[in-house]
Amino acid sequence: MPKSSQPATAEHARLAEATGRAEDDLFSANPWYEWGPYLSERAWGTVREDYSAGGNAWDSFPHDHARSRAYRWNEDGMAGISDIRHELCLALALWNGKDPILKERMFGLTGPQGNHGEDVKEYWWYLEGLPSHALLHWRYHYPQVAFPYDELVHHGRGLNDPELELLDTGAFDDDRYWSVDVTYAKASPTEILARIVVENHAAEEATLDVFTQVWRQADRYEPGKGSPLGWLLTMARTRAIDLVRSRGRHADREAMLNEALAIPDQGRSPEDSSGDSEDAVRVHRALAAIPADQRNALVAAYFGGLSHTEVASALGQPLGTVKTRIRSGLIQLRRLLAENGDSVS
Repeated sequence: MPKSSQPATAEHARLAEATGRAEDDLFSANPWYEWGPYLSERAWGTVREDYSAGGNAWDSFPHDHARSRAYRWNEDGMAGISDIRHELCLALALWNGKDPILKERMFGLTGPQGNHGEDVKEYWWYLEGLPSHALLHWRYHYPQVAFPYDELVHHGRGLNDPELELLDTGAFDDDRYWSVDVTYAKASPTEILARIVVENHAAEEATLDVFTQVWRQADRYEPGKGSPLGWLLTMARTRAIDLVRSRGRHADREAMLNEALAIPDQGRSPEDSSGDSEDAVRVHRALAAIPADQRNALVAAYFGGLSHTEVASALGQPLGTVKTRIRSGLIQLRRLLAENGDSVS
């Protein structure tokens, strides 16, 4: 059997939009890489955030500072995503009504605090993920009792003793905890849907406050231009207007291109098509049988005489996407014409 020219899965199709190798330049390798899980779940205590004279990262930026100090080089958050440049970040925050602080990032012991060195004292999992980041699924277990920060730090154990784990503190006794599942799905490279599902595993009712946080890096925020809430509402309104306008422009462009090509209805009788050349009718009908996005790219390139870059600009699509659709459209067009005994060069 001949090998199919179509991508095996939707993910194969997304990866086929690449215009370069990710290891060479992730920033422009594929439009689907623009948003992803680029947000660290713990940036405190790292070398990049060490501003001390003696190079002691642990003491320079401990966990206690993270909720009240701005990072210079990093951002962090739970179930966090961001654009590839960290200009806009989104993450989860939780509060069980007992803790003195919001649960915004992973807690752990520094090298000197742990009896076996650095050790994160949390439980979370990455359950699903695609290379294009079109699907991401993350899970976290959060105790309903006050998180035992002090007990974990002042564990009193030595080098030859086992580590004090979060389970050892009784924080999860009687299944008094919530599982929090966060799923991200992309409708397009820049349209992201999020679903947060919380399950109470205890026998008793319990209340959990769930927050989503959106912020810009500290060095990019200008307070003189407005409050964070005002900025967020303005940005959401602007993006919504852009989306509505782009859909209108897309519909106008498709109607204009179809009208220019005058693709006949496949249901037309031979009498209705008598004024068209036989070759033109066959090509038009083959074009009408391929997906509209591939057809529009082909029409603009081969009937409109536009370069690939000009097609991308005219259709408002990434250059890699246009190249893929032109290539896929030509393959489909050749197949359809070959089935009818025709050929296309």
